[in-house]
Amino acid sequence: GRWLIVLLVFLFPFSQIGGITLSSIKDLKWTISKQQIRSVEFVGLTTLTDKDLLAMSQLKTQQLFTIPKLNKDVERLIRTGYFRSVRYQLIEKGRWITVRYLLEENETLTAIQIQGVTIFDPKVLKDELKSKVGVPYNFNYINEDKHKLESKYHNMGYDLMVVESISYKKDGVMLITINEGQIDGVRFLGLNKIKPAILRRSLIQQKHQIYNSN
Repeated sequence: GRWLIVLLVFLFPFSQIGGITLSSIKDLKWTISKQQIRSVEFVGLTTLTDKDLLAMSQLKTQQLFTIPKLNKDVERLIRTGYFRSVRYQLIEKGRWITVRYLLEENETLTAIQIQGVTIFDPKVLKDELKSKVGVPYNFNYINEDKHKLESKYHNMGYDLMVVESISYKKDGVMLITINEGQIDGVRFLGLNKIKPAILRRSLIQQKHQIYNSN
């Protein structure tokens, strides 16, 4: 067959989606009429599988090729959050066309570290996360992982716990920093005759402990 055309997604005006640059191809006027799709291929996968990506593709073998479907496929691939770059090639042979996606995955997570943990075993918290070691990191999971960790604490009465940051290092390590809500001090207002020290001794929660509302 002959190479029909190579379209690089990054040649068009871009917008930001999930921290990754996605080019707009909505104004692309080029069309192919009455050409059927021979195959849809994915080049550059290291941990993800063709099967997973084919399931979300609107372009199917032996169906007619259309630019709107190609456009939607490119956007869906970017929106998965797994790729730092999405390009494609269209290869024509007679009335058939092969769609080949050239993909660059995000860096694979090699480890997940959680700093600031004293209440739970870090392994227990890692099991709560959608992000997993051995899979490319995904920007879409940041808010979900943050919510899951905070909910784990809040449901146990640790209402002041917050996830302060989630970051990715160059070596593939995801670093999660949390603040469990340590009590800095206990103060009493309105006391005249009773000494604060007497009341502090009767409190269950003391300075430097993690605040718990239960």
